[in-house]
Amino acid sequence: MRFFPDRDRPFVFSRIAGPRPRGKGRHAGDFLTARFATPAARIEFVAWLFCAIFVGLGVRLAFVMARAPDSQPARIRAIASQNLVLRAEIRDRDGQLLARSVATQSIIGTPSDIYDKKASAAALAGAFPGLDEARILAQISSSRYEVRIKRHLDATETARFLGMGRGGFRLAPDVRRIYPGGMLAAHVLGYVGGDRGSGLAGIEAGLETRLAPGKAAPVQPAPLVLSLSSPVQAALESELGTAAKNWQARGAAGIILDSRTGEILALASWPAFDLNSFATADADWRRNRALTEAFEMGSVIKPFTYAAALEAGTLPGDAKFDTRGGVAVGQWQRRDPVPVGPGASIDDVLAVSSNVAAAQTALGLGGGELHAFFRRLGFEGTAGVETVEGFRAPALVSGDPAQTAVSGYGYSFQVNLVMLASAYGALANDGVRVLPTLVKRDPWRDPESVRVMSAATAGSVRSALREVVIRGTGKPAAVAGLDVIGKTGTAEKAVENGYDPNRRLASFAGIFPGFAPHYVVAILLDEPAGAEGEAGGAAAAAPLAARVIARAAPLLGISKQEPATVDEGNVQRKQDGESRRGL
Repeated sequence: MRFFPDRDRPFVFSRIAGPRPRGKGRHAGDFLTARFATPAARIEFVAWLFCAIFVGLGVRLAFVMARAPDSQPARIRAIASQNLVLRAEIRDRDGQLLARSVATQSIIGTPSDIYDKKASAAALAGAFPGLDEARILAQISSSRYEVRIKRHLDATETARFLGMGRGGFRLAPDVRRIYPGGMLAAHVLGYVGGDRGSGLAGIEAGLETRLAPGKAAPVQPAPLVLSLSSPVQAALESELGTAAKNWQARGAAGIILDSRTGEILALASWPAFDLNSFATADADWRRNRALTEAFEMGSVIKPFTYAAALEAGTLPGDAKFDTRGGVAVGQWQRRDPVPVGPGASIDDVLAVSSNVAAAQTALGLGGGELHAFFRRLGFEGTAGVETVEGFRAPALVSGDPAQTAVSGYGYSFQVNLVMLASAYGALANDGVRVLPTLVKRDPWRDPESVRVMSAATAGSVRSALREVVIRGTGKPAAVAGLDVIGKTGTAEKAVENGYDPNRRLASFAGIFPGFAPHYVVAILLDEPAGAEGEAGGAAAAAPLAARVIARAAPLLGISKQEPATVDEGNVQRKQDGESRRGL
């Protein structure tokens, strides 16, 4: 038997066509008859025909899917369940649940299976008041294979839908992210949205890959544990909201930070909103003002100007100031409303918040050295926390002497509240700044930190800041038995052609308890209503800080001490009752 019966044709085609007819003349009918003469040839031809048909159908299906990706049932089901089912819970440092995903149902419509579209749209809109009849009709009249009509049905809504008995509609599994605390830590947590349920703000967006690893995670990821303490967070939010409303402020923000670990125990922004209905909240309410808004902070920066000069040796610890003549650089000049001196100490000039003394100190140090110190404090770049929001502070560039002078008392550069709190953390932590975080630290690992000043310098500045609260502008921040230390700030806000004295930022940044520096509190009120002396840092922000500290201290396990004896390295001071009253 020959492998090729006809030498000019391969074996397979030879079998299909059959043997060539003999003779010189061939007709078409004779050729086809001869081609399919045998059963084997006919079976093989039919098999090849079916293969061609199936290949054609596959190509057509691929074309349709490519042209209309949203019309695939598989995609609808994937949208409802992809990744969200596996999204990790979020808990606070004590295990309190802050966010979780729960199974729900969605109504899916198949337009081609809906006969009376107008009646169906009317029936659904009547059964579910939140739905728009015209929109439903447009959806089920489209050319898509399936459309999603309503998401996240509760049990009552599910029963109502099942009782409708409408053809062309079905229930599909879905997942919803819920926040048991509602408004609690809303700006920190953020929210999810879209078909895929991805994080859109806050921690939900900043740590998206940790919360929803997707296909890489065969099981639901372990809960994400934040550094927040829910009771402390609630106390901060409560006091911040009350003060902001009382002062008719444009906005407000606050933070409580553990200086030793960098953990943020509470971070609040006002106005607040409910995470479970975030889409209805105004975009301005959803902004995290502690991170996204940065300002020229004013006098709360002054302690770091003195720290920089003490560290560089350009300002001795027993330096004496005389601010009566003001300070001038070329045509620029500044005078204090209440001059001090001669012979005023660092404690004295900080207590009265002298701009002249801070400018003199900055000029004596030089802009390059001052800004280099500010960089170590974190006043350049970002705060580095895990939320998607943030503010990138521009590079600190040393300019003319006038710019150096105003930098000394907190102008010409911007920082946000988290940056400010982190810098005060270095004062509390004997000169070591621990990078801030919103995720609970592993107690067995040392946190990332950098030394920005000596322990002696930090102790000297803390001592001066205590005088601010004992007898200076910070007296309203005092809390009996906790020896609060800190600094007030009242800064005019920049406008197009300078600064507007009627638009101010009132702030307070401090450390508690003073006898064992551990926690930092920073508060700001944006544009509180009132005259300058009535709505500044001393009048508006300092009392708010006192109320926050008084509520947070027992939650943090801090016991009051009376009388207060402070021992900070070489700095030891005992305060009597008269000095406590600021006399």
